[in-house]
Amino acid sequence: MGKYQFIHIEAVSIAGRDVYKKTNGNKVKIGYVSVDSILGEAERIDGFISHVENPQKPVIIFGDNEKGMDEVREKIKNWFEGTKDKRGHKIRKDANCLLAGVISWPPIADDEDIDEYYQKLKSFEIHMIEWLKNEYGNDLISVIRHDDEPFKGYNKGKTHHHWHYFCVKEPGNKFDLHPGFKARAEYDVSRNERNKISKEELSDIYNEGKKAYNIAMKVFLDRFNVLSSKFGMERYGERRIRRSRTEQVELEKFVEKEIKDTKVNCNNIITKAKEEAENVKRDVKNKVNDILVNAKNEAVKIKNNAINEGKKEAFAIGNEIIKIANDKREEILLQMDKDKNNILSVIKIDLKKTNVPEPMKKETSNSFFIRISNWLKGIIKNLTDREVAIKKKEEEVKRKKIEVEAQLGRLVGDYGDEKKWKQALIMINSKLRDIQDKKERQEVLSHQTSHKPK
Repeated sequence: MGKYQFIHIEAVSIAGRDVYKKTNGNKVKIGYVSVDSILGEAERIDGFISHVENPQKPVIIFGDNEKGMDEVREKIKNWFEGTKDKRGHKIRKDANCLLAGVISWPPIADDEDIDEYYQKLKSFEIHMIEWLKNEYGNDLISVIRHDDEPFKGYNKGKTHHHWHYFCVKEPGNKFDLHPGFKARAEYDVSRNERNKISKEELSDIYNEGKKAYNIAMKVFLDRFNVLSSKFGMERYGERRIRRSRTEQVELEKFVEKEIKDTKVNCNNIITKAKEEAENVKRDVKNKVNDILVNAKNEAVKIKNNAINEGKKEAFAIGNEIIKIANDKREEILLQMDKDKNNILSVIKIDLKKTNVPEPMKKETSNSFFIRISNWLKGIIKNLTDREVAIKKKEEEVKRKKIEVEAQLGRLVGDYGDEKKWKQALIMINSKLRDIQDKKERQEVLSHQTSHKPK
């Protein structure tokens, strides 16, 4: 960002006035300015420095170091006591009596050397005092510097070095230190003269006074720029472009035409883009379909080839198996006849080992296996029933055990000696298990006896 000059002046009265700011076309009160508020802020007096987080004593660079702002107050008092208005009356308290000005030094740049920055500041300060003396002469009373306020916004956090200067007229002299007010005063109309002219003429005079005010302030800022430009500060900062009404109308017509043409061009571009997108979409779709068709054809070919190869291999393996089977068939039949008797004898021996009855004489193999299957079914049913009965008994034993433990708990609670009762419980459980085991053995023996086939 560039560096811009900043100087602001304010004509102030003892009575003071409200300060307004336009917000969305409405005047909003933002503060109050008077001699006390201006000098109180300069001196860093509580009640006037709510905007300063860590206030520091101001540096007096011109004026009485001992009196400070009291010197300004004395000058104002002397001016009021020794000055009369046009009619010879005492000056009113709401009449402007103090010119207060503020001059700012730009913030340090990120790549700027700090020593060089403060050397320039000191040099500017010296030349600034000379400029103020030439501008106001003996009316310049005091100049101070503040180093305790930070910048806001873009340069937030950087120190905002700035100067306050104060001017008061000598007693008996008219207050004309503000160049804008002085220029506009030339167009002031007295009460008697207002009754002699029309409203239109009065409005024209007012507008002429306003123009004179603006011209005088521009000249004032140009004079200050003679000094500030030597230290790299530009006359104008960021601001709106100002045009005549005719230029503004022509510009608006031009902008409106450009917007309209741009919309037409944008619509054409969008239409062409949509058409191109549709063409691309269609081409991609066709290419994808071609790829899918080719892929399906290739897959069918691969599948058919695999099936054919599989069939060939299966036929070859089948023929090989058939060949081996035919070669071994006779050999297997002979071996089966030889082993037939051996197999029967082995079956009989195995049946004897498992308590399964042997085949009866002249009993067919079919009849034998039916008889054995019925026998096995009976055994399986009996085992199933026994398993169900065992589960029921186990549940009964658990229930009895819970009851015994509950009784044991009551006994322990009533009669004490927990160890003895626990030993008694272990013995009872052992007896119950023995009884259970005996019953199960008896049931198994009776089952084997009752279901043995005759």
